[in-house]
Amino acid sequence: MAAVALLATTLTLADATSFINFGALLGFTLVNVCVIAYAVRQWRSGDRPSLSGFVLLPLAGAAVDVYLLTQLDATATRLGLGWMAIGVVYLVVLTKGLRRPAPELRVDDQEPTAAAR
Repeated sequence: MAAVALLATTLTLADATSFINFGALLGFTLVNVCVIAYAVRQWRSGDRPSLSGFVLLPLAGAAVDVYLLTQLDATATRLGLGWMAIGVVYLVVLTKGLRRPAPELRVDDQEPTAAAR
């Protein structure tokens, strides 16, 4: 992990912010795609969610996000895609070739102890 942090010191501020924007825009795009997928699942089960709220607006949002992704500089796109590829490889290793469920993050609601503060 420290090696990754050291590599980050070679980025310019513009590259670092573009890299962050890549992740944010990709996340926003996937949220919109998930809303559309949810609507499709609801339609298949017999429910009728709003076409404008569950398809048209998320589709427009995803289109804007994809357009903005294409406007990022090449360095940010290469870094973002490379980082995403590392994450996918890590997920494949953790799940033994996607045959096991991904591990869950567990958050404990207890107050931290005095030693942990």
